[in-house]
Amino acid sequence: MRLVLIVGGSQGLGLALVQAYTAAGWQVIEFSRSGTGVGHVDLDLSRQDLASYTHVLSQLATQPWQEIILINSAASILPIAGVGQMAEGELLAALNCNLVNAIRLIEHFVRLFATHPARKVVTQISSGAALRPIAGWSLYCASKAGLEHYLRVLALEQASQPQPIRVVSIDPGVMDTAMQASIRAADSAQFTELPRFQARYAAGELRAPRQVAAFIFEQLARVQGGERLVMQD
Repeated sequence: MRLVLIVGGSQGLGLALVQAYTAAGWQVIEFSRSGTGVGHVDLDLSRQDLASYTHVLSQLATQPWQEIILINSAASILPIAGVGQMAEGELLAALNCNLVNAIRLIEHFVRLFATHPARKVVTQISSGAALRPIAGWSLYCASKAGLEHYLRVLALEQASQPQPIRVVSIDPGVMDTAMQASIRAADSAQFTELPRFQARYAAGELRAPRQVAAFIFEQLARVQGGERLVMQD
């Protein structure tokens, strides 16, 4: 019995991951605001309520899984705006989705599955923005950078545990998703790198989500933990 928990699985990369793991015969539970398929659980990471997530995990933690994977693919690039030019509500929603609740998802997973004998992997979809500052993306860059360092600490702690959880951060590169469409629709006055993103799209350089999902599926089957993986061009 193999279980994968995919957060943000209603579209884009998350949906491609749901399809990949379902085709491989895994038990798939998908958490998002707009998913509708089998295994879907309503969850809005822009808010504070994670009750639906914790309820499902507490039930699953008692079952005899051989392998358990958590993949958080949920993220928001919005608002794209300069520092000091964002509404308070936008700021809080972005930080809740990209950092605060991303950490809370992992905290609950570790608490509930720490002693489970299955092979366990926590996977966070990251970004090159975790390493490089991009004007107009202050919240996204800060969230991804903070989350990556949190994962490094988690990997360090888990290395000495009797039933360790493998910890992986994956930078998938530029994909053809709704997030990229939001980036291309940004105000050029707020986002000076807009022409570069538009040019990459026009040149057909964006990866298909299913291609990235196949890479992630293959890599997670063999990771040892404490790794940052980058999908190379």
